[in-house]
Amino acid sequence: MITPEQHAEIRRLYFGEHWKVGTIAAELGVHHDTVRAAIAHDTHTVRRGTCRPSVLDPYLPFLRDTRGLGRGEASGYMTVMLLAFTAGILFYGWLSDHIGKRKPIIVWSAALHLAVWCVLVYAPWKTGALGYILFAAAGFSGTGPIVTFAAAKESVAPALTGTAASFVNTGTFVATLIMQPLIGRVLAMGWSGA
Repeated sequence: MITPEQHAEIRRLYFGEHWKVGTIAAELGVHHDTVRAAIAHDTHTVRRGTCRPSVLDPYLPFLRDTRGLGRGEASGYMTVMLLAFTAGILFYGWLSDHIGKRKPIIVWSAALHLAVWCVLVYAPWKTGALGYILFAAAGFSGTGPIVTFAAAKESVAPALTGTAASFVNTGTFVATLIMQPLIGRVLAMGWSGA
């Protein structure tokens, strides 16, 4: 049996420092099976029998640590954001077709998305209805740039529409590659959480 401090140290060395199982076992003087068990079971964030791991888990510590939310409530905020994201895709596609213009949709949705995230990160918003509204707005406004696919398709010859769509898609992945560390740095500036 290991102490909670040893358990945390094993997980820190494995996940944070990227040490190998054998190196951790030798350094801490424990058996390698003990190290593997500590790596496999995070007893501090997931209690057995109460909830299962989720794809949203990487995004929950910020809400738990800065807003004092439990795992379930933090997951609720993320779920609202994802549902609004889906609704936003449908809405912005319909709206851009209805007005026949793409650029205003892209610009205004991006501006709204930036404003909502500034409020989420920097303003002292309260949990509850206001939090759910802000997360829904973040999800909904973040999908406006989806119309860039239609704009790319319409701006080239029919034989090049696939290439244009691929170029836009590549741009979204490159933007994600750049934005994730940037957002992480912004969040870390005012957060001393896990």
